[in-house]
Amino acid sequence: MKVYKYRGVESDIFKRDLKTFKKNQFFAPKFEMLNDPFEANFKENLSNLFDLLNSFVSIGIKELKQQLQEVIDYKHKLGILSLSKTCYSEQMWAYYASSHKGYCIEYDLEKLKVKTKDSDYSNQLEISYTDDIPTLGIEDLDNNLMLQKMYGIKKEKWKHEQEIRLIFNSSSLKNHHESAITGVYFGYLASKRLIEVFKEAFKDRDIKFYQITVNTHKNQLEEKLHFEFQKQRKFDISKYDFEILKYQNSTSLDNYYIYLKDTLNKNDLKKFVFAFRERFCYKPNNINIFNTDKISDLIGVYPLKGADYIRYADAFIAAAYFSPEDFIHEYPYKDFYYKEQLDEISKF
Repeated sequence: MKVYKYRGVESDIFKRDLKTFKKNQFFAPKFEMLNDPFEANFKENLSNLFDLLNSFVSIGIKELKQQLQEVIDYKHKLGILSLSKTCYSEQMWAYYASSHKGYCIEYDLEKLKVKTKDSDYSNQLEISYTDDIPTLGIEDLDNNLMLQKMYGIKKEKWKHEQEIRLIFNSSSLKNHHESAITGVYFGYLASKRLIEVFKEAFKDRDIKFYQITVNTHKNQLEEKLHFEFQKQRKFDISKYDFEILKYQNSTSLDNYYIYLKDTLNKNDLKKFVFAFRERFCYKPNNINIFNTDKISDLIGVYPLKGADYIRYADAFIAAAYFSPEDFIHEYPYKDFYYKEQLDEISKF
């Protein structure tokens, strides 16, 4: 999913922001630093309920009240990154991007929030909009429901922002993988100088630059691709013939299952893994390489036995695990269990 951050070009702010973006960072401010005076405004009825319950049974009630207070106090510690689901908001271009003279950074949301760079990422909230003050009740004791009511609701007047909010356990500069920034959109009044500054700053990465245009016939903002950079890489992935059979994505580790159509020796397999990781990977990963796509139905099946295990093991030619990154395991499933399964099959 792509999300967007609108920014202005006022001199001091622009220099600071450009430096931050170049270093693959963003700042997660505290609630007190945001521009909505009603941020995190909510009521809670749980304290009175806990007091009532305490008159009947005291076991655990004190601890519950303490935990509730800790959750409420969390507001003063956390950091927030506010993003938008759209790059076409006329109001946001006017308010946050120097009246259409500024720019908008495009992020890949999944790459932005992975925990490989900062361990204090907590939650993603999609903001809902209502003029009613949210009230925490007993039904909100589920952590995600409570966080949504406390930090994921804004008044109707902000609805045009289509906000997605990332919550961090502290307010500070956060680091992200370089590939999280995928594009820059320039307002329809942006100067040529601004565009050239960004092209110079981001020339050695995979990124697209867009110019926002005004379509008077459709009465809407649109984008036009202005320029595209492709990062200079050490390895050439294009010389390999392969197909990704399956991709498993988790918070801390990715698993790729690849059908490699080329026949390679161990050293060339290592070069393929380096090229693949350079092009596609942005967090710790395991690369599983097969010599056929006929075992796709067996990927992720556990436990494998008998003929299925043999078929999978024969096709599984190499694995490169996240550590050590430069080591190739050839035919990792041809182990003692493989021999046992062969012996069992040979009996019939």
